[in-house]
Amino acid sequence: MNKKSPPKCITVRVIAILCMSVCLSIGISSSVFAQAKITGVLKGLANSDTAIVRIQKSGEQFFFKKLGGIINSADVSFSFDNLPNGKWSISIDAKGYLYPTAKVLTLNNNTIDNTITLTKAPADSNFIYQWQDDSSYVGHAQQAYINDKVEINILGVAERVPDDFNAINILNEYGFFLSDGLSTWTSEDAYRLYQTLKKLNFRKFFEKDSVVVRAKILITTQKIDRDIDFFNKDGVDFVTISRDAFTYATPQVVTVDGVKGKFFSKRLFTALVYYNSDKGTQSQFLDQLAKDRYGFEFLQPSATLKQLMNETETNFQQFTSEEKILILTMFEEFPDAMQRQDQLKYMVRRINGQPHPVYTTAPAIAWTSNKTIEWMESGFISQAIEYMQRLILHEKSHFLWAYSFDTLTKSDWSTLGGWFQDPTSSSGWSTTNTTEFVSAYAHLKNPDEDMAESIAFYITNPDALRSRSLKKFEFIRDRIMKGSRYISIIRPDLTFQVYNLFPDYNYPGKIKRTKLEVTGKPEEDKVITLEIELTTMNNAFDGADWASCRFFSSIGTLKDMGLSPVNGNKSILRGSITLSKLAKSGYWTIPQMVVSDINGNMRLENNSTYGVKCFVNNPLEDVTPPLYVQKSLRLDSITAKFNDFGGSIYNCTNCDSIKPIDAIRIRFDMLEKNRINPDGRALVRFFLPSFDSTNKYNIQPYSYEVQVSGNGIKNDFPDSIKTAEFYFPIPEYYPSGYYSISSITMGDMALNYRTVLLDKDTANKNYFIPPNFANQRALRDSIYFKTKYPDLKPPVIDLNDIRIQATPTNPVAPNGETLFEMWLWIKDESDFPGHGSGFSNGYYTLRDPQGLEHTYTMQSNLPNLFYQIVPDSSIYGYKKYYLKTLLPAGSPPGLWGVSSILLEDHARNKKYYSFTEFVRFDVEQSTVLQVTPMVNILAKKVNASNVEDVAITIGCKSCKDQNYRLRM
Repeated sequence: MNKKSPPKCITVRVIAILCMSVCLSIGISSSVFAQAKITGVLKGLANSDTAIVRIQKSGEQFFFKKLGGIINSADVSFSFDNLPNGKWSISIDAKGYLYPTAKVLTLNNNTIDNTITLTKAPADSNFIYQWQDDSSYVGHAQQAYINDKVEINILGVAERVPDDFNAINILNEYGFFLSDGLSTWTSEDAYRLYQTLKKLNFRKFFEKDSVVVRAKILITTQKIDRDIDFFNKDGVDFVTISRDAFTYATPQVVTVDGVKGKFFSKRLFTALVYYNSDKGTQSQFLDQLAKDRYGFEFLQPSATLKQLMNETETNFQQFTSEEKILILTMFEEFPDAMQRQDQLKYMVRRINGQPHPVYTTAPAIAWTSNKTIEWMESGFISQAIEYMQRLILHEKSHFLWAYSFDTLTKSDWSTLGGWFQDPTSSSGWSTTNTTEFVSAYAHLKNPDEDMAESIAFYITNPDALRSRSLKKFEFIRDRIMKGSRYISIIRPDLTFQVYNLFPDYNYPGKIKRTKLEVTGKPEEDKVITLEIELTTMNNAFDGADWASCRFFSSIGTLKDMGLSPVNGNKSILRGSITLSKLAKSGYWTIPQMVVSDINGNMRLENNSTYGVKCFVNNPLEDVTPPLYVQKSLRLDSITAKFNDFGGSIYNCTNCDSIKPIDAIRIRFDMLEKNRINPDGRALVRFFLPSFDSTNKYNIQPYSYEVQVSGNGIKNDFPDSIKTAEFYFPIPEYYPSGYYSISSITMGDMALNYRTVLLDKDTANKNYFIPPNFANQRALRDSIYFKTKYPDLKPPVIDLNDIRIQATPTNPVAPNGETLFEMWLWIKDESDFPGHGSGFSNGYYTLRDPQGLEHTYTMQSNLPNLFYQIVPDSSIYGYKKYYLKTLLPAGSPPGLWGVSSILLEDHARNKKYYSFTEFVRFDVEQSTVLQVTPMVNILAKKVNASNVEDVAITIGCKSCKDQNYRLRM
């Protein structure tokens, strides 16, 4: 019998050293931060062999180091620096070695000395694989290949087949080869990718002797737009995924506030949706995903849609790829039980440029009784992606309110928000609360809208909901989400500190006095002056920097007013507006008053919390809006010089060097017994071409609104047929195709407005004829333009070279006033180099520690790019732009972040960048109790009228001692 030598051993010495550092906060006060370091020595690693040491803190942080690869068997040291205290799991992955399971190290201002021993695999074994559960989520797997790894040929290049269990499954089942060409795939990475692929129903090959490689996937530490980039070469996809997408890709078992659960995000899921749909161009995949996973259908214009909406299908269009992806990925953010509802079956999309014929300002409408959500273009052209994300969650939440929430839940929510039925309110509801709302819209309507807004913030920006109303945050957590919580994480290198010794968290004082005065004789224009006075207990913080309100007449005409402080402590605010003598006579109401300071602390009041009356005596009132003259719309092609996209002025001034370009002249007639000017206007919304042979990106530019008043209204006299005349230039970078107008809006000096919906239904001659209908319907016309260099690509940012800086203006005694600076490298892309439309404008959103979002335009920092038709010749290729804004005094101290950026070019292409990841915590086996507002304790009834709060226990059997405070 031959005796085998004893197994070779490797010793890993792990030491956790706690480092203490003292930071002096701008010379005023000191704070102590504890940080730890995990170090170790890898002993006995054979020549050229490598091992991966991994550490992970719950679901929050994950780091690894690849060690070895040296020509001798010397010891290899490693170190993980600057680690926060807490429980860390350490594990080792060494091919060809046997090793113990992961261990948990607790760093809590202490020193840990730990030794881990690895054993070389027996030399007579060709292959070993072992797995067992341990403290890591993926489990403990070890395997060893003694023979050389199998090689696979990818387009003539020999690649070594990975030996990780999940990587092999990915290769055999899907034909995806994981390459270490840019960075090393760890077993955790492969596991997370494999689990996510299974959720998306990627087409499988199943295991076979000769694997067909469909894609070569690399992982990188670089930032990538949407976390994924890919191209196809000779039938093989070459895919690069950012490692950032893997941090929370699969549930990590963690403990939050003593509650055991799973911590994860859908970031990798979103990246793979983008890849599997080929950047959205494979609409059939997105359509199937919508049906299979979420139970609804994206309806295209058809007889089915016409019957569903009881309206001609030519008023609708298909969703763009970007819109579909955004809707699907936001539905995915809901807890699993809420993602699919039988009562939500359809998504429909009104055509670009056309508002809803009744609810003209609505970006989307949840038709709960019709199982449909209707989307308008205005829902997808926001200045910030945060708005669109919340809008999707908001509309979905209406179906939860209608079909999933019981009567008790709705009643308790209404009571929590101070809501009561009010027949004097247009919505039928009012609230006695003036704070504790995440938005003015949440306060304006009813408890359903309040809940929809609150759920949307709970998922995307929980800090905002928590800072506005802890009671609502806890209600949604415990009663709606069954314990599931969300954390919104901004990309770390885009965060910065704001310092403030005296932060202003105070809401402006409540309105204690109003004074409204209407001046002007009956047959004269009226001046309305409104003054409000606030209750101020703390003169330094209880004042307001502005207030705003909207006046409504009995027929729905409206006029906005802004109010400004007129005294030193900002407790008295005053504003005025001029109302035409032709405006509606009678009482005008103010449903809501918004009062805010410069830091976003906002008080919301309605007619149940303050009193004001406005009566206008206008015997000359005009209550009839202008009427479009049927078949008067004329579209003509002209050539002229243009300075900008102004609409009414087309003669170019001081521009001899500018070449004439094609343009559309638009004219139509209106019937109006009085005048349009000075307070009225006319506007048209252009429906830009969408899909033609040059559009390979399956995208569509959003509409362009052009309006005219003044000289743009011809023959503007009483009792005349007036003509609105517009000019719309078509530069060479605009898309080729048919340009048409989808809607017309006309308003007169009495503030009466009418919208004309233009469609293609030539078979139906029954136009919407006033006065039976407020709005009109007419036939749509179009005109064709062939452009040389259609620009269908948006501007892009170099995501790996964004620099920010925040400097307090008063570092000795910081008051929150901070200069924020940002440097971006931007270029506008086009299929025709040198002929792109050019970057024109953008917006960026900063989120403060309270969750409040502050959106700023880039226009003030750009050299007049927005209005230029001819691009600056220096824009081609990346160009560095400097942006800055001064955060006001009183800004909340703490960690701020750049949550998103929007870029736009002159061809109406938009690019949204979100730097925020939504991470979800689900309670394990949660059976959260439905707590009623009445609890019987020792034969005593406890409710909101006799106790402020009750401490109760909710949760699950496996996670005891979970005490939540349900505020009554």
